[in-house]
Amino acid sequence: MEDRPYEVIDKRKVKPDEADASSDASPTETQQPGPDAQAAEAGSMSEEERQRLLKEVLAPDLHVLIVGMVERLAEQAWMHMGFVANPATGSVEKDLTRAKLAIDCARALTDNVLPHIPEEDRRELRNLISNLQINFVRLMAQP
Repeated sequence: MEDRPYEVIDKRKVKPDEADASSDASPTETQQPGPDAQAAEAGSMSEEERQRLLKEVLAPDLHVLIVGMVERLAEQAWMHMGFVANPATGSVEKDLTRAKLAIDCARALTDNVLPHIPEEDRRELRNLISNLQINFVRLMAQP
């Protein structure tokens, strides 16, 4: 036996056949399918499915886009009310002026899109706006 000053023991829980495949890729590459994986998946699709997917990506339905914007504004409102940490800084920051602006914009978009979306989505958006407004009023009432 050779005389070594230290011994290296690999305690990673990786199967030998997986180690070769994952050694070249970063953790984010293995968790989310990249463009190559999407292209390979698209290769197994029919031409009709590929065209539909391309249309959804390049020109999403306006109502779907608006609902997504409402959800993004709601995230901003929660963050500015201090209920969610700012992802950029990791800290909780309160700015009720910005929270009010986000809520008002989300409500305006919601009012315009409600007639054009399914009832279940309407209910969810109404609940979201109500929850934002109730929490905002409670924060304003605090000294």
